[in-house]
Amino acid sequence: MKYVIRLVLAVVIGFLGYALYDSIMEPVRFKRVKKVRYAAVIERMDDIRKSQMAFKEVNHRFSNNFDELIPFLDTAQFTITQRRDTTVIKYVKEYRENQAFEMTLIDTLGYASIKDSLFVPSYDLSQLKYIPKTENEVFGLKTSSLKKTGTTIQVMEVTAKREVVLHGQNQRLIENTTKDLILGSLTEAHLNGNW
Repeated sequence: MKYVIRLVLAVVIGFLGYALYDSIMEPVRFKRVKKVRYAAVIERMDDIRKSQMAFKEVNHRFSNNFDELIPFLDTAQFTITQRRDTTVIKYVKEYRENQAFEMTLIDTLGYASIKDSLFVPSYDLSQLKYIPKTENEVFGLKTSSLKKTGTTIQVMEVTAKREVVLHGQNQRLIENTTKDLILGSLTEAHLNGNW
């Protein structure tokens, strides 16, 4: 009988020891997973920021969906220009003399592919809209315009919900220690991330 009680106590002690170890290690494992996943999402959001800036440079607005942005990146080109200031002397009839005028000349030197300028050749543009380490969950993408001191400013916001990024992890830890990742803002004119 003593041996049975000792055996049962040894099993209970082993189980409680493992439970204690697991409860201590769970936040540590969570932080490791969070660090890796957030780094991948932030990198992808930075790619979206660069893509949107290129889109805006050509179209004077941000794209409000990936179905418009991705084909643009695949086919569009930057115009490479050279700008130089010069002085031109012209005869002015009213004053009956030659006068110097300052002019800015802009020459087109060529064109460069936007995709090749922003990304490495092996970059898969079709993956740009998907949150990394998920099963094809798409980033939230919104655009708008703000009126500030008589000027219209184009703004955009890209979001990745924490529950989506950290799927499969302890829900309590997700709610207590993390935040949604947001790039840009619809209420302020900036393209910073909240990380």
